[in-house]
Amino acid sequence: MHKKKLLLILCIAVSGLQGMNTLSKLVIPGTFRVLELRKNPVVARMLEYKTSYPHGFEVVEHHVLYRDGIAGSTFTPAAWLRSENYRVGPISTKGMNAFYLRTTEPKLESMGLGQALPEIIHHISLDHALLDVAKSFAGEGLKPEDYDRACRYGEELLFQSIERDVVSESGCLVASLHMNGLVGSLSERDIQQARFLLLVARQHGEFRNSKVEEMLAQLNS
Repeated sequence: MHKKKLLLILCIAVSGLQGMNTLSKLVIPGTFRVLELRKNPVVARMLEYKTSYPHGFEVVEHHVLYRDGIAGSTFTPAAWLRSENYRVGPISTKGMNAFYLRTTEPKLESMGLGQALPEIIHHISLDHALLDVAKSFAGEGLKPEDYDRACRYGEELLFQSIERDVVSESGCLVASLHMNGLVGSLSERDIQQARFLLLVARQHGEFRNSKVEEMLAQLNS
């Protein structure tokens, strides 16, 4: 009996260690390299926030020059690179690669750089470029992670953009995802969230935007 218990404990311990090893490194698609989470603590922390990122999020690999003069690469959440508070100048695309990091079964998947940092590829304003990408992930018949991405991109614009037309349009986009059950579960909480997002769009977006007013009236009817 004691031997069986010991064997069971060892099996559990080995299984736990294997899980830790899996989460400590993620294979970079198409290469023999890995993303070491201990060297990328921000990415590691975001990976733990499964409530905020139920499907995944975007990360960008880019080159850095360390203090000792040795060149290497690091991974940064794409949202950080898009943020005006983080970015202090033009971003060079040299050596950049974009990936979608799944949180359900942690792994990296290659994705187009233009979907993570669209202004770099399309050479238009960040806000309008990101809005176009958000719309592309909000069409019919797409996967849950696509709608989640459309929602995250849209909310980023709603709360950060200074372009009023973008604020109005992104508010309507994200609210419609909640109202149609593409994000969430059509619960009362989702409906309240849609109303809140539209109120934000009304306050900070275009004055008396007809689409915002129409959707608010629909929710209040």
